[in-house]
Amino acid sequence: MNAPFSADATTTIRQTLGDGTQIERTGTARYYRDRAGRVRVEQVIADTKEPNWEGPVKVTILPDPTKDVSFVLDPIRRTAR
Repeated sequence: MNAPFSADATTTIRQTLGDGTQIERTGTARYYRDRAGRVRVEQVIADTKEPNWEGPVKVTILPDPTKDVSFVLDPIRRTAR
C-alpha cells in the first residue's frame, strides 16, 4: 500500500452514424499516484475525423480528495476549470 505508481491507458471509440459514416476517437492517458494518494491524470484526446481538427488536446486532471473537487488544466487554451 501507499506505493507510488504510473500507468498508461488507451481508449478507442468507434461509432457508425445513420448515414454509414464511421467516426473513431482515440484517447490516451497517463495516471500517476504519489505515496500520499494524490492522483494526477494527463490525458491526450485526438479526434482526427473532425473537419477542423487542430491536433491532439492534452488536459491534466488533478483531483483533490480533501475538497471533493477536480481541477482540469488545458495548456493549449491556457485555461483551468
